[in-house]
Amino acid sequence: MKKQESIYIFLLVFIVCMFQTSCGISNNIYGQWVSSDRDLIIKEDQFEIIFHNSKDIIGFNGTLIRNNKNIKLIFLNYKNKENKWISLKDTELESYQEQMTYKIQKGLLETNILNSGKIYKYYKSKKDF
Repeated sequence: MKKQESIYIFLLVFIVCMFQTSCGISNNIYGQWVSSDRDLIIKEDQFEIIFHNSKDIIGFNGTLIRNNKNIKLIFLNYKNKENKWISLKDTELESYQEQMTYKIQKGLLETNILNSGKIYKYYKSKKDF
């Protein structure tokens, strides 16, 4: 009877761990998200947007403030065609901010940029960090 109880306890622990892991991954906004024209990388308090087909500005980065399903993006730098990050200070984008909401379902991130009304859809990257 002891061996059978041990097996049941092991299976129960395994199932609970798998459930917690899968739920955490599917609803976690942090990581790298990919669409056909851009990547969105979200860390705890930073973001990076990398464009796939842009000639002059390759990307932006900055800080983010998250409050539930609302995020404020504060743009700080842009990446030029030489792959160098350059400050947005003294440009028309200095202090630029975007407000967005998001939802995640089955590995699909949908962002709604409140400033412009644009909606972007991203898939979780397989090369997540």
